[in-house]
Amino acid sequence: MRICFFSIVNYYQGVQGGMEIHGKLLTEGLVKHGHHVTVLSTRHPEGKTFEKKEGVEYYYLNNTVFGSSRNRWRQESADKFVQMHIDNPFDVVLSQSFAAFSLMSEIKKYNINIDVIPILQGCIRQRLGSALNHLYKASGHPIQVLRSFASLCYWYFIVERPLLSASKRVITASNELVDDLRRWHGVAIANKAVPVFNGIDTEWFRPDKELKTGLRSKYDIKDNEILLLTLGTINREKGHHLAVEALSHLRKTNPNLRLMIVGTGEYQPQIKKMVWKAGLKNDVIFPGSAQNHETVSYYNGADIFLMPTLRVEGLPFVLLEAMSCGLPIIASRIGGNTSLVKDGKNGFLVEPGNVEEISKKVLMLAEQRRVFKEISSSARKTILQEFSVDTMVDGTIGLIQTLIS
Repeated sequence: MRICFFSIVNYYQGVQGGMEIHGKLLTEGLVKHGHHVTVLSTRHPEGKTFEKKEGVEYYYLNNTVFGSSRNRWRQESADKFVQMHIDNPFDVVLSQSFAAFSLMSEIKKYNINIDVIPILQGCIRQRLGSALNHLYKASGHPIQVLRSFASLCYWYFIVERPLLSASKRVITASNELVDDLRRWHGVAIANKAVPVFNGIDTEWFRPDKELKTGLRSKYDIKDNEILLLTLGTINREKGHHLAVEALSHLRKTNPNLRLMIVGTGEYQPQIKKMVWKAGLKNDVIFPGSAQNHETVSYYNGADIFLMPTLRVEGLPFVLLEAMSCGLPIIASRIGGNTSLVKDGKNGFLVEPGNVEEISKKVLMLAEQRRVFKEISSSARKTILQEFSVDTMVDGTIGLIQTLIS
């Protein structure tokens, strides 16, 4: 099959976020299965218009802005697709999130018969939450309020709704996103949705004693110390501050606990101030940001992974990666986390924002070695059986073949 993959994210400066990870793994996986994959993306910082990596062809549109679906992306991406399709027709279009929203009017205009399949990691609920947050911050500034509201309307009525309505099938990263579609777009669109869970490279993200020893030696973490880990962009929605609060409570009963917060972000100064006020300056480590291929060292060096997020997400890659490395995890009972974590079996779920629950689960894992080992083993087994790259790629191929046949 010839597949065109629409994406506005960064594939040239080192893989960072979940969207980049997903796009890279999926497109390269499709190529390994013998398919021809072309990626249309936003401009390259060095002005490149084309390159080929791991068998995937990347076309960068110079008149667009990196990471933005506005400005010239709408017309440039549609024009490029039509030009390439006329020269050598594609069999299907995959749209990472809503990157191909501009295509529907063009294929109708040129009478092109092709299926466009959006792959959703999140939905309007996430965007609505962010928009309401911006509205709250902008209260008292009418122009900013109006802009935030206009942005939300633009996204819903111009971007999401038309693409979802015109598509015959929609891929979602979790079961919870199907419910989200039903809630915000209706039963007809939700019935098009097929969950294909995100997958990761389980050979790269695996338990490794050497990496564990190296990381703990680097940061002077003793053998009897239990290292808690959070990893990701540091903003309030991610809940890093809740991990700090939990550590503050737990240190009173278990002085061998420490916390490592990997990442950077706008909320980092507040987190550091919070750490200092709680007297945890020597117990919380801030290594800075890490590229995706480097994170395996942090997972292996830690003992327990915390994801106390307050934000609804599709299926976070950090949870998949941590579990694949055999880390027991404690995550918020929210969004796609519940598609992955079976409470008490391969990890623990807590109510979003509940520091007391987080603390209790950490204490249980720290004190009950049998429970720790069972959860660790089950976590790794879950990823191997259900969330590998091959499973994700096979699921995507199966859906495409069913649709175009």
